[in-house]
Amino acid sequence: MAPALSVVAVWRAVEFLLRLNYQRFEGALSERYACLEAAASVIEIRTVALRSLDGSYAKTSSEVSPRAPERTRLLQVRIFEHAARSMQQRLRTGDRARDTLGVVLLVHGLSPSGNRDARMEAVARALASLGFTAVIPDFVEFRECRMGQQTLDEIAWAVVAVAKAFHQESISLFAACVAAGYTLCAVLGSGEHIRQRVRTIMCIGPYAEVEAMVWCAMSSDSADDYGRNAIFYNFLQYSSLISEIEHAGNAANGHGWMSQLLHALRLALEDSHFLRGSTEAAMLPKYFKELRDRVPHSFDTANDASEDASSTRTSHVQRVFERFQLDKEFRELHTKAMLSHPAVQKLIASCQPIRVVSREPIDFPILLLHGECDNIVPCRESRRLFCAMMHNKLCTVKPLIEITSLLNHGDRQRLNWFTDTPQIIRLIRLFAQFFTWAAQPRISVPQSHSSSAKNRTESRLLQPRIIRSR
Repeated sequence: MAPALSVVAVWRAVEFLLRLNYQRFEGALSERYACLEAAASVIEIRTVALRSLDGSYAKTSSEVSPRAPERTRLLQVRIFEHAARSMQQRLRTGDRARDTLGVVLLVHGLSPSGNRDARMEAVARALASLGFTAVIPDFVEFRECRMGQQTLDEIAWAVVAVAKAFHQESISLFAACVAAGYTLCAVLGSGEHIRQRVRTIMCIGPYAEVEAMVWCAMSSDSADDYGRNAIFYNFLQYSSLISEIEHAGNAANGHGWMSQLLHALRLALEDSHFLRGSTEAAMLPKYFKELRDRVPHSFDTANDASEDASSTRTSHVQRVFERFQLDKEFRELHTKAMLSHPAVQKLIASCQPIRVVSREPIDFPILLLHGECDNIVPCRESRRLFCAMMHNKLCTVKPLIEITSLLNHGDRQRLNWFTDTPQIIRLIRLFAQFFTWAAQPRISVPQSHSSSAKNRTESRLLQPRIIRSR
């Protein structure tokens, strides 16, 4: 039977939201950096070595990664535990430690901060304050704002490695945006040996199809430039139309113009992520100035009439960058060219959540939470995932969904516990379901198409489904 929604789970959900809202976390939390080492192949993982790392190593972990021995894989993780439930604390003090309520693996998104992203850290601290063990791996591709096949493999590997490292039969997952879509693909598309390690997945603002997410970012006037720049940073080099611009760019700036444009896109992502875009700390304007000073003959000829206009002169790289930001038709032409490239099509085929949730067995709850005004991934993407799972005959545990105005794109908004009460109650209900499943061992639901099995399965379906019309 599916676990009943208990008062304890509801209280945990309330406490979790309160702690996130007011950024008040338990003072007695154990935080440490560690490294997981195990067989490179998921199927071959038997034992996992968990080695704690000192603080100096943690400070350089974003730039330097240890080299894994042959046929093994290393993964850096950040661990948050309540001191009363920390095995590390027990070894240090000799005090008896209570068992963890469960392990939650948090998958960070396309974030230059990696597993030090402030939003993921806040979630991890809130979970640890409740008594869970929160683990945030450092996924290198995502930290470098790249979308690739490697991260799919790393997420699947991390599920098994983290479960074994913390002596758990199964763990829960928490992911947002691109990471949520990747998590669904990695877990559901990697076979039964991965699925059986998962209790539940909480997806915040997931995408359903890569193409839909890309076109929304490129065509919508209200789309956030972070998502747009991330897409260009990953796929612009595959545009067949870029050769025309590159010819002019190489003539003005010399060879290597494309790498300069990609570097500008990366700096734009970092400026946006670290909230320094309109401050003196912004790196992109400094880079454009450096290019302008380095290659004076690449100035816009329209600005060369007067030396007094030197401050408004722009390099070819800057002009192209700004055109991608401001010219919608120009963006759409390159988007069409990017998406038609075989290399992009191959990547897209491997990370389409809508495909795996439509046809793969699902015997654990998948919870979807999406901001009604999400300006990077529209909330209709979560609705598409929900509908696909509801029509999947191999989905034996109903998904839950909540569309709320209390989120935008994963960034929290300060809750008003009086005016927002109806929506907060729905959030509490959703997270209570998550904590119900996350705090107990996995329940396997057998797959069968017989009528008797169908009747037994229906008794296991999670209730209620939470659907809010936009």
